[in-house]
Amino acid sequence: MILITIPFWQDNGAQTEQLLEFIFAQNDRAQIAGHVLLVNAPAVDKELVERIKISAELAFRGVHQLELRALVDDRAPKWKNINNAFTQTATHISKGFRWPFLWLEPDCVPLRRGWHSRLVLEYGSQPKAYLGSRMKIETPGKPDMFLMARNGIYPPNAINDIPPADAPFEIAGAVNIFPKFTGSKSIQQASIINEGDLVKVREDAIICHGDKNGFLLRKLENDFTPKEMEAKFSPATNPVSIPIASGEPPVAPEPVPVTPAKVRRGRPTKSDIEKRLANFATS
Repeated sequence: MILITIPFWQDNGAQTEQLLEFIFAQNDRAQIAGHVLLVNAPAVDKELVERIKISAELAFRGVHQLELRALVDDRAPKWKNINNAFTQTATHISKGFRWPFLWLEPDCVPLRRGWHSRLVLEYGSQPKAYLGSRMKIETPGKPDMFLMARNGIYPPNAINDIPPADAPFEIAGAVNIFPKFTGSKSIQQASIINEGDLVKVREDAIICHGDKNGFLLRKLENDFTPKEMEAKFSPATNPVSIPIASGEPPVAPEPVPVTPAKVRRGRPTKSDIEKRLANFATS
C-alpha cells in the first residue's frame, strides 16, 4: 500500500476540499481502500480543516492528521514553507508509519479511476525506494543536474536522505535520492494555467501536477456526459478523454481488478457535511 499525503495551507484549502470531493465522485462515490494523511499549516481555519477531514473520510478508508509547527520567519519564501511541511511530515511518517508515501499537493489531479491501485502496483513492481518524474536543471557552465520532482512516492525513511540546506528539499536531497529513484511517466509535471494548457496532459499519465487554477479538474468533473464519464473513470486501460498531446507509447501495465460501475456524478451532500460540522461546532 501507499499512504497518500496531502499538505495544504489556508490559500489552497478550498482546492484541497475540491480534490477530495473529486476523488470521492471519481470512485463512484465510494471510499478508496487506502489511507490519507492530511497535513495542515497551523494558520488554516479550524472549520476548513474539519470540512477537509469530512471530505477525506468519504474518499478514503483511513484518515490521519498532522498540524505543522510554523516557521519562526512568517515572511519566509514559499519553498521554505514547503521544505518545512515536507521535513515535518517525513519525520512524522518515519516515526509512526511503515508504508511508502505519495506527496500529493492540492494542485495534483488523478486522471483515471483506479489511480491509487495503479500506483501501488507500479511502485511494488520496481526495486527502487523512490518513484516519480525525472527532472533536469540546466545551469550555464555546470553539468546538468537530475532529480526527482517533488510530487512522487517516497519510502517511509525518506527524511534520512534530505540534508539541511538553503535550497528546495528536492534539490538538496537529489544527490542521495536520484541513485535510489525509478523514473515514471505515471506522475506528470505540467503547468496548466488556462484551458489551452490541457493539451499538455499525456495519455500515459495517471496523476498530473500543476493544475494551479483548477482547469483540468473542472474539465474532468463537469464536461462529460454520463457515458463519457463511465469511459473516463473506467480502469486505466482507457485513454484520457480530453484533448491531449501524444507522448511516448506507454508500457502496458498489468490490469488492475476494478469492477466497472455506473458513475454517479456529484459531491457529498450538503446535509451530510452540515450535520457533521454541527457536531464539530458543539463538541
